[in-house]
Amino acid sequence: MPRPHMPDYIVDGVDALDYVLGERWGLLISANVPTVMDDRRSLEVEPGEWEEQDYLATTAPTYPARIRDAVSALARAALPRGFRLVCHAHPSVTPMLLQVASDMGARRGSVVVFASRFEWSNGAVSPFCNWSAGVLIGTRSLGVGRQTPRDAAHMREVMVRVPGLHGAVFIGGHRDVLLDASAFQATHPSANCYAIESTGAAAAALAGRPNSNFHGNLDRDLLRDSKSYSLVAHRIIQDLLRGQRDSGLEAVSDLFL
Repeated sequence: MPRPHMPDYIVDGVDALDYVLGERWGLLISANVPTVMDDRRSLEVEPGEWEEQDYLATTAPTYPARIRDAVSALARAALPRGFRLVCHAHPSVTPMLLQVASDMGARRGSVVVFASRFEWSNGAVSPFCNWSAGVLIGTRSLGVGRQTPRDAAHMREVMVRVPGLHGAVFIGGHRDVLLDASAFQATHPSANCYAIESTGAAAAALAGRPNSNFHGNLDRDLLRDSKSYSLVAHRIIQDLLRGQRDSGLEAVSDLFL
């Protein structure tokens, strides 16, 4: 049986990220194909609370094919425009994201995958991933010799502080996607966030929150109704680039040099 893929870097906190990664334009992609057990295994949920959870996998429609199509389209739109993709390890999405980047000829470090010690040592990172364009960042356990509920939250706090993050996209997903959204917005309150509502589950739940904006400067109908994910991804990237031009920043892609 293949051994788990080991992290390229193991960090204790955000202070190491500048040294390890440097600063480049970054886009957080929070996505996975949800199941009830994903929610039950979430390290931020205590076992006694399981039966009280409003499981997204059973209460909101889930569209696995749409989730995969949207992730692939977003990677293909973002990488050539100079974005580094940042994501939380998930066995249904991470291998595909890394393979798309490799197929496009993106250079190493174009995809940055985060995982807590428990996750990278227990199968959240597939041993069959193509890492030619990616790096894996592991975060240490906060406990002594054991996993604690805070470890996943600590990993997330580090992930959303990658230097140069300018936006976030949420696709499908379960409870972890909701937590990613909360952490990102707390750290980047002015950054554009996009929930591709047509992929269902957590993305639909985020888009439906009252008095919140998970469509940036786009028409929400596009993210809710369109199944042309190449178009959706293109519009999201255009909107992010427009915001950076308005702030006086320029994007220069050297991903494929």
